[in-house]
Amino acid sequence: MSDNDILEFAKNLVKVEKEYAKRLEKTAKNAENLAVKAIIEAISMDSQKHSLLYKAIAEGLENIDYLTKPETEALLGEIEYHIQTEAEFIRELESKIKTCENESVKFILNSILKDEIYHHTLLRYIKEFIQRKVKALDENLWKIIWESIK
Repeated sequence: MSDNDILEFAKNLVKVEKEYAKRLEKTAKNAENLAVKAIIEAISMDSQKHSLLYKAIAEGLENIDYLTKPETEALLGEIEYHIQTEAEFIRELESKIKTCENESVKFILNSILKDEIYHHTLLRYIKEFIQRKVKALDENLWKIIWESIK
């Protein structure tokens, strides 16, 4: 699939996911059971998140986005904090799940745990991505400097 195909796909899914999220919100409003309502609302939030991610894909394909050095340093510090926080959440949830006897509660805790593991993985990936971009930028800068003095 070409970048153009992906761009069109992503732009279309921005709208589709937003509309789907709104429909899920309406469904959740009609649910009286709190657990059912919460799960449907969580799915709605995921659709909103997907819409935002599709938007990021589209914008990333249309524009080159650079991080400044101060922004990079601040982001890396905050991302490291969130990586550690997610790791704590994961440990706590794993502990609670092991001792939980209520299957409905255990199901929801496992769902949350999967999200926390995914968030932890994403944050580690983002940290590595930013570090690679900074390293690549530094290497390119040195290459330009060396070539200019030859």
